Amino acid sequence: MPRMTVNWSLHETALFLIALTNVTAFVGMAFPYGFPLFSFLVLLCLALTFFALLVQPGKSFFGKRSTPFLSFYLLIVASFFYALVVSEGALGARESNNLINLVSLTLLFAISLFWVSSEEALSSFYSRFQYLMIVFAGLVGIAGLHKLYMFSKGVLIERYFAGSVYPIGTSLVNDYNFYALSLICALVYCIKVIIEEKRFLPLLLCSVVSPILLINIALSGSRRAIVVLALILLFVMWRFFYSSAKAASEFFGARVSRKLLYLLLVGVILSPGVIAVAPKVLEADSGTFEKIEYRINTLWKLMDRQSGSSSPTEARTKRWAMAIEIFDDFSLFEKAFGDGFSYYKSLRENNLQPDTQGYPHNLFFSLLLSNGLAGALITISSFLYFAYLAWTIRKSQPELLSLFLIFFFYISTSGDQWFSVKPHLILIFTIFYFYRLKAVNEKPAHLVNQF
Repeated sequence: MPRMTVNWSLHETALFLIALTNVTAFVGMAFPYGFPLFSFLVLLCLALTFFALLVQPGKSFFGKRSTPFLSFYLLIVASFFYALVVSEGALGARESNNLINLVSLTLLFAISLFWVSSEEALSSFYSRFQYLMIVFAGLVGIAGLHKLYMFSKGVLIERYFAGSVYPIGTSLVNDYNFYALSLICALVYCIKVIIEEKRFLPLLLCSVVSPILLINIALSGSRRAIVVLALILLFVMWRFFYSSAKAASEFFGARVSRKLLYLLLVGVILSPGVIAVAPKVLEADSGTFEKIEYRINTLWKLMDRQSGSSSPTEARTKRWAMAIEIFDDFSLFEKAFGDGFSYYKSLRENNLQPDTQGYPHNLFFSLLLSNGLAGALITISSFLYFAYLAWTIRKSQPELLSLFLIFFFYISTSGDQWFSVKPHLILIFTIFYFYRLKAVNEKPAHLVNQF
C-alpha cells in the first residue's frame, strides 16, 4: 500500500498552533496568564506531531543546514547543565524556571523543524505569527490602558498584583521593562506591515493597534523603552525620507498617500475618545503618573554631568561591578569554567537591597560567572554569528535585524541565562531559519538536498 501523507489541513493547523505558541512566549512578557500557557501549547504541538508521525512514519526532522543552530543550542544546553551540576543540583526559583524553559523550547524547536520544512511552510508560519502578534499585543494594550484608567480612579485589579506589588503605569506585570519590550516587538511588526502591505484590512489593523501600543509603551514606566521608541522613530524617518530618492518619491506617491489617509482616518475616529478620557485621567488625584514622570525625567541625568543625584544606570553598574569582584575571587579553574549558579546567592548577599533579584542583569556577566571564560566566549561568538545572519537577511527581513538589536539592548541590561527570556531564543531560531532559506535559494538546484 502507498504511504499515507499528512494532509494539508493538518499541516496548516500545526503551523497555526506553532505560531500561536511562539506568540504566547512574546505576549507572556506583558500579560500574566495565571498558568503555564506556553508549556501547555508546546505539549499540544507535541501531541499533534506524534499523530502526524503515526500517519507519515519516517519523516526526517533535521536537514544538514540545521547543524549550525543545533551546535549552538547543544552548547548552551550543555553549559546550563554543567552549571547545574557544579551548583550541586540546587534548584532555586530562577534555576527551575530556566530548566522548564529549556525543556519547552527544546520541544518547540524540534517540532518546528518537523513542520516548517519548506519555503511555503515558513512563509505560512511567519505570516500567522506576525498577525497573531499584532492582534494579541493590541488586546494587551487595551487591557493596559483600562488598568491605568481604573488605577487613576483608585481601583486596583486583583489579577495584576505580583505579591503585594501593583505594576505602575500601563504595565500589567511587575517587570515593566519586559512589558514594554513585548509591545515594542508588536510595534516593529506593525511598522513592517504598514511599509510593505497593500491590502486595506492589514493596514487598518496596524493603524488601530499602533497608537495603542505607542501609548502603552510610553506610559509603562520603562526608560529603555523610551530610548528604543526614539530609535524606532529615527528609523521610520530614515526609511521614508532619507533612504533614497525612490523612497522619497514613493512616500508622496498614491500608494503611500493612501496608507497615510488610512492612518489619518483612524486618528480622526479615535481622537474624540482620547480627548474625552485624557482630562479625567490626568485630573484624577491618585498619583497615577508620578512614578512614570519621575522615571522618564531621570533619563536626563544621563546627560547631566553636574547633577549630584544618582544616575539611572547606577543600579546596573553596581551589579556588574559586583559580578567582576566575584569573578576575581574565583580559582583558576572557576575562571575558566565558572562556578555554576552560586552567583545568585553571592549577589543577593552583597546587594544593597537583599530582597531584590540577585543576578547581574547582563547575559554576558551571568554566563561569565556560571560558565567562566568558556561560557563568555560561547556567548560572544554566538552573538557575532547570529548578528551576521540577521545582517545577511536584512533586505528580505529587516524587522528581524531590528528585533535582534533591540533584544541585545534589553538582555545587556536585564538578561540572565540563555533560557531566562524565551522570546530571545525564539528570535534567534527564526533568524537562523530565514538565513537557511536564503542559503538554500542561492544554492544551485542540483546541490540542494533538503531545506
